[in-house]
Amino acid sequence: MAQPKILLTRIDDRFIYGQDVELWNEAVGSNLVLIVNDEIAADSRKWAPMRVATPEGVWTRFFSVQRTVDITHHGGVAHGCTRAG
Repeated sequence: MAQPKILLTRIDDRFIYGQDVELWNEAVGSNLVLIVNDEIAADSRKWAPMRVATPEGVWTRFFSVQRTVDITHHGGVAHGCTRAG
C-alpha cells in the first residue's frame, strides 16, 4: 500500500455507502477509507457491509477513536490493513 495521506475528512454517522465513497474517491483519488468508531472497531462482524461498499483497490480500516488519535498523532496508519477487491 502506498503511504496514506489524509485527503478528505468527513464526520458522519452513516459510515460507508457505495455512492458516497465512489464520488469521493473519484474526486480525491484516495487509497484508504478509515472508519473511526469504537463499537464497530471492536466487532469485526460489522465490517463486511462497509468493505463491500468500498471501491476496488481502496483499503478499508476500522479503528477506535483512541487508536486513531494515537496513530495520526505519530504520522501513520500502516497497521492492520484490509483491501477491497
